[in-house]
Amino acid sequence: MVNELGSAPMKVWISLLACCLSAGWLSAQNESDALRYSMIDPLGNARFSAMGGAFGALGGDLSAISWNPASTGVYRRNEVSGSLAISATNVDALYEDNNVSQSQFAFHIPQIGLVSSYASDTPTWEFFNLAIGYNKLRNFNQSTNIVGDVTNTSLLDVFLNQANGVPFDQLNQSFPFGAGLAWNTFLLDTISSNTPDAYFTALPDGASRQLLRDEITGHMGETVVSGGANYLDEWFFGVSLGFPVIRYNRDYSYTEETLDENADLQSFTYRDQLVTTGNGINIKLGTIYRANRWLRLSAAWHSPSVLSMNDAWDTEIISDFGDGERYDSFAQGAFDYNVRTPSRWIAGAAFILGKNGLVSADYEFIDYRNAELRPSNLIPNSYDFSAENQTISTVFQSTHNARIGAEWRVSNFWRLRGGFVFQQTPYVNDPLQSSVITYTGGVGYRGQHLFIEGAYLHRNSRSQFFLYDPDLVDPATLDAFRGEFLISVGFRY
Repeated sequence: MVNELGSAPMKVWISLLACCLSAGWLSAQNESDALRYSMIDPLGNARFSAMGGAFGALGGDLSAISWNPASTGVYRRNEVSGSLAISATNVDALYEDNNVSQSQFAFHIPQIGLVSSYASDTPTWEFFNLAIGYNKLRNFNQSTNIVGDVTNTSLLDVFLNQANGVPFDQLNQSFPFGAGLAWNTFLLDTISSNTPDAYFTALPDGASRQLLRDEITGHMGETVVSGGANYLDEWFFGVSLGFPVIRYNRDYSYTEETLDENADLQSFTYRDQLVTTGNGINIKLGTIYRANRWLRLSAAWHSPSVLSMNDAWDTEIISDFGDGERYDSFAQGAFDYNVRTPSRWIAGAAFILGKNGLVSADYEFIDYRNAELRPSNLIPNSYDFSAENQTISTVFQSTHNARIGAEWRVSNFWRLRGGFVFQQTPYVNDPLQSSVITYTGGVGYRGQHLFIEGAYLHRNSRSQFFLYDPDLVDPATLDAFRGEFLISVGFRY
């Protein structure tokens, strides 16, 4: 598949958030898709989230097994737990001196799981444990509204550039989700009968009010099965199989309302609804070393996830003219493809402050240039994505991420927690330097058997958003806020 409508894939200055929100035109697979499913966030249960996910060297946590499976080997008792979260997002969009704010709220389940611990009769191997659970890896929910008055530019210019040089009777075949729809709704017309491959638009001066609504819902989660072992209470080992599940839904609606009262065209709307589903598999290996009573060290490796994806989309253009005429043209499409995410390397250290608390830190290395789009095994002679993979190797870079967390014991049962997450921008050229910083905090009650914990994650980011081809339109500036409130309940026995 090729990118039908925009040249956004070559505009590498689109920032980290914009990779999931850019008008990359939903009926195509490109580097934004590979990046979207390669990035993961430190979500999970409340304790894990409150400490910024810095659990690589600590272990003993059902969310941590998705980051370092040696966490399974630390357990000495059985445990079952579950979590509930509400996410709140707000996006302020500044476009052509006009600012619009849009908020969204959603409930979701970030974690559920259990671990069974088995004492060993072998003197050197003290415990063998088995864990199974589900952990949320990304929350895609976000809503964006953009409004602005412009002149001398229009989405119709994109369709015009597509159509010129193509005979009108071939537009539906050549550009079924772009210029073909514009032709069917009288937004494009030929200059004369003698030039069947030269066109003009129904909005030649481009003076219009542009309105965009972009609604994204969905998530990426992972069911994980992990085995762990305790050797002499010094070394902890673990291996896990992960089964990622992806659900990504996007409803993109773009409208232009004519500002010229004498124009025949009153307005047109381009709408694209995308539903993406995917499943995959990966393997993770990890170890934790208890150097002494106050220091623990860790290392983990994540294999690439191999994801089998399906995109299904409905694309529609509706045009309204001053004489009361309305035209509607509709197209559907679907495509199967695969995504291979890059591998991850994680190293960690934890400092145990006696019975008072602890400080933990993780370092993570990812080379996003190794992400790949691949043809589906189900489709013979399918599109090979060589151009898109070349773009991936050019516009992305390796990243160095850090997570830091702390826990302080204020009484026998109550803990206070805080954390900090730094995720470096994956883009080589990013003028906004849109690395993502997340602040976390929480409180927990941990009794002999029952624990109840809460957490809050706070993230701000800034990005650019192009409504269509960046060569034709100025970007909107998006200031996005995301908050996650989590509560977890668990029982140890």
